[in-house]
Amino acid sequence: MPLPDYIDNSRYKLQTILKTLIEEENQIILDIATGFFRIEAWVRLEAAMNRLTNLRLLIGRDPTIRPAESDRIDLIRYFRRDIQQELEEEDFKASYKQQIDRMIAYLQQDHIQVRLYGATNGEFLHAKAYTPLLSLSELSK
Repeated sequence: MPLPDYIDNSRYKLQTILKTLIEEENQIILDIATGFFRIEAWVRLEAAMNRLTNLRLLIGRDPTIRPAESDRIDLIRYFRRDIQQELEEEDFKASYKQQIDRMIAYLQQDHIQVRLYGATNGEFLHAKAYTPLLSLSELSK
């Protein structure tokens, strides 16, 4: 499948492109840079994401979060707070809690790497990039 130059979620839907790459083209290594990460997006892609053997996820720092004083920000505490806020805005649904539990377990796997961009320098990442790992022969085309 030829990848479109631009995925705008109008003509080309990211969900469809990622599912096709992973499920039909056996793309099992994926790097993602995104301004934010929501549970609902992961749930829609959960079956496909479970096929990945390597995922590097770079998430932009929420501009309301001050940069960390040290060289690390506590991502677990940040996402717990973020998830807690989302939960407080939702009616309780056992299925939603199960989705959250599955996402947390997924992100804790050894082959999944999650980093927060701008944690120490205050920079903001807004753009999104999803890059499958291409072979050298594919890059030379």
